[in-house]
Amino acid sequence: MKKIALALMLIGFVGCASNSRGVSSDGSPICSLEKHPKKDWYRFQMHGKPYNKFWYSEKKAQGHMDEYVASGRCD
Repeated sequence: MKKIALALMLIGFVGCASNSRGVSSDGSPICSLEKHPKKDWYRFQMHGKPYNKFWYSEKKAQGHMDEYVASGRCD
């Protein structure tokens, strides 16, 4: 009985840990902000990759990300 319980916990752990593609459990991409290494600029990322090549103020970049989250295009 203990072996069965341990096996089920292991399967659950491996299933959750294998989601490393930058996608949430409901299938929408995970969004984030990336800070410029030398300046106080930010850009919006989906799947850990820049959405475009442009850098914005933190407020503008956060607003862009919030629009995507509100429309359900990312988490």
